[in-house]
Amino acid sequence: LFLAPEQADGQPESILRSNHAVQQEAGATGVRLLNREELRAQFPWMHLDDIALGAFGAKDEGSFDPWAMLQAMKRKALSLGNVTYINGEVRGLTGANGKLTGVTYAPCSRSGPGDTLETLECGTVVNAAGAFGAGVVEMAGAALGRPVAPLPVAPRKRSIFIMHVPDGVPEGAPLIVDPCGVYVRPEGKGA
Repeated sequence: LFLAPEQADGQPESILRSNHAVQQEAGATGVRLLNREELRAQFPWMHLDDIALGAFGAKDEGSFDPWAMLQAMKRKALSLGNVTYINGEVRGLTGANGKLTGVTYAPCSRSGPGDTLETLECGTVVNAAGAFGAGVVEMAGAALGRPVAPLPVAPRKRSIFIMHVPDGVPEGAPLIVDPCGVYVRPEGKGA
């Protein structure tokens, strides 16, 4: 449930309506726009005095743990063999004939990357640098000697807190994204 605050210029509401239109065009027909009265009817326990609009995924919604998925994919790839997983900071890529052919990296320990560099020759490079992946894409362009599409991803500091709610979270509470950027979601029994 994404919420848009009530503002004199109506900009947050306009952005939410625009985002909703994109979702509809992409086939996410289960996402509904709800005005304040509709939100109150569906979520009577929420404080909505400063909220103008909400976008609620009424069906075909869910969540998953991306870290768990990444670990499962890594374990499966390693079990199939012919895959090398490195724990290191990429310092350079090499390429030939329009393909990436090697990775130069500084192996990491618990204290971070070291000063020693190692090179791994390969047939395929998978950019698994997460929030730091844009730098690897830039290195790929340099190694290939041609421009590549930039990756519009940048690291941002985030904090996540887990809390116990003694009286429990209301039944059917969705993931809620507040206009200030805070999000809340139930997790587990009695969350």
